[in-house]
Amino acid sequence: MRRRDSNFELLRVLAIVMIVVFHYTWNADYTWQKMQGGGKLAIDVFYHFGELGVNSFGLLSGYFLSAQERPFRAQKAFLLWMQVLFYSVLSSAAYYTLKPEEFDLQAFFEIVFPLSFHIWWYATAYLLLYFCAPFLNRLLNTLSRGEYRWLLVFQMTVFCILPTLLGVLEDNPEGFWYYSRFFWLIVLYCFAGYIRKYDPPFRLRTWKGWLLTHLALWAILIAFMAFWERFGDHFEEVFPISAIYFWRPNTVMMAALSVTLFLMCKNLRLRENRVINGLASATFGIYLFHGGRSGVVWWNRIFHNPIYEGTPMIFIDLLCAVAVILVLGLLVESVRKRLERVIIIPILRQHDSPDN
Repeated sequence: MRRRDSNFELLRVLAIVMIVVFHYTWNADYTWQKMQGGGKLAIDVFYHFGELGVNSFGLLSGYFLSAQERPFRAQKAFLLWMQVLFYSVLSSAAYYTLKPEEFDLQAFFEIVFPLSFHIWWYATAYLLLYFCAPFLNRLLNTLSRGEYRWLLVFQMTVFCILPTLLGVLEDNPEGFWYYSRFFWLIVLYCFAGYIRKYDPPFRLRTWKGWLLTHLALWAILIAFMAFWERFGDHFEEVFPISAIYFWRPNTVMMAALSVTLFLMCKNLRLRENRVINGLASATFGIYLFHGGRSGVVWWNRIFHNPIYEGTPMIFIDLLCAVAVILVLGLLVESVRKRLERVIIIPILRQHDSPDN
């Protein structure tokens, strides 16, 4: 088993925490009438956590997969599929226990083939990216440094800068026919591969410098959101956007936040930490555990976040939700890994045996 760098594993932990916070906010059926001032602004900030976490995972994937001679392994792809199937059955069991009248033939196929439906979009996009990794690496390795830079300029212009500028017309920088989140993951893959191969074309070389840059970007974003919440109505006819316009993964601001956070962790000198590494190894399982159809259970049956709208209790409820999901998700993923080692891995090894 390869040694994992705790600085990058810390980023995985931060990413999954941000994603849980986002899902708590995203799935809340707020009226927004009780949200005012700092409370409303805090919720606006939480909206940006989800795609910041997703972009962080995308950059991590690109950083490590782009350096491997054999980035694709059939056994790993199969185990990823089995992992998603495990959580598909688990979350669907919880959901259809509460709503048995909704179970039908289509629901059955969605349970058995979760990657073919919009259950966990990131899991589907990541597995597609994993299949494409050998071909992407072959392409990127043939490029000179200058050609690689021009590729990134083209990608960022088409998938990031132009959508950010033109998306204000419909309040949606992802609403372009040529764009998809799978393509955006490829952009992140190439960007992280460039950082791995050449280092970023910036002068900052310390984690503190990147942290300050990251915080400065947050300050600008929060200032914009506060301004737009207060005065946005005056510009609605020209710019019909919301205060959380930049929350989507491919906006210029979200891309900048993601890259600076990634570079901060990359330059962080952190000793190997078993606690961080252990939690980080379960992040994909935690993502699957609290998403999918089980989200109905979490956000409608266990954590009734709309009840606390406009009160300080919403933040206490949020902290409890994050803690419970992380702990339970870690426990469930530990059980799943145990089953994988005891049942699945021996079967795969027997199948790969030269005697067969």
